[in-house]
Amino acid sequence: MAKKLFEELQKTLDEPVIVIFASAKIGLWKDEVDLSHVAATHFYLNHKHHSMKKIRKRLQDPIFSQEITTGIKQKQIKQLDIAQIKQLQPQSMELEVISHVVIKYVDDKAAWFFRLCTNCKNEVVHETRNYICKLCKRIIPHPEKRFRVSIVAADSTGGMEF
Repeated sequence: MAKKLFEELQKTLDEPVIVIFASAKIGLWKDEVDLSHVAATHFYLNHKHHSMKKIRKRLQDPIFSQEITTGIKQKQIKQLDIAQIKQLQPQSMELEVISHVVIKYVDDKAAWFFRLCTNCKNEVVHETRNYICKLCKRIIPHPEKRFRVSIVAADSTGGMEF
């Protein structure tokens, strides 16, 4: 679906492009909107529908446009080397950083994904025949899957596992 959407966005379209996702699964992941497709998901670009005309008209209003853009949070991302990352305190757990490293090793023995609670996005555990969320204290019949790639990387200040 992502490849098809990218191809369609490359075409000449009226600006601003308005995208409608139908039957998509929308959630939050690390305080950001997460859009996952399911089998029935479709998208429409600049669809010829009466509601689109209303949206385009509202977008011409400077107050409406300002209300939309002022609600977008800009995250601060720090650039740190590995030595600085190793010195971070536990209260920095949610800090997003960028670092220029060389990948030395990819652990192909580790699981390449993990399962998440569909409610709180906490990692679930497999007990007997069920997946259990310890945070929500409930059974999760069909947990979501997220990729997890375990690597060892290094820069001039040292190395560590990510």
